[in-house]
Amino acid sequence: MILSLVGSIMLMRKLNKPGALGGGVAASEDIDLCPTRVSSVSMIGRFAIKQDGMDWFRTGDAAGRTELDPVAVEKWFGSFCRVKAAKQESNENATPLVTIAYVSGLPMTLLMNPDGVFSLNGAHFRSLELAQGITALETLPAVTKPGENKNP
Repeated sequence: MILSLVGSIMLMRKLNKPGALGGGVAASEDIDLCPTRVSSVSMIGRFAIKQDGMDWFRTGDAAGRTELDPVAVEKWFGSFCRVKAAKQESNENATPLVTIAYVSGLPMTLLMNPDGVFSLNGAHFRSLELAQGITALETLPAVTKPGENKNP
């Protein structure tokens, strides 16, 4: 319990530093969605991608539980955990879009409005990279078992 408290305090301090999301977004800067290792990404009301041991699975969609290609998942994190963003003044009519849970620390929920403006920790921004990342998240490929052909 004490470790959770210390982790939360450390995360809050990091987010309150100038340039971090908690301190607001500058006119244009990188947004770090993964301040620590991610344990799950949940597209609210649609599906979730969760780590189980060393494997990643998509759950909650029509296919049930699907094991994902771990290299593709790690590449997704490498490409979309840090995205370019442009500051916006407000984000009216924003609704929860994605919840990101971490191995340690509190989860964060990303909001988005119909005009494509995102909000995270009280900061509002536009990010074409993040929009592309959310689309790419939906199409992460299933793992290919030895002897299977990726392209039938």
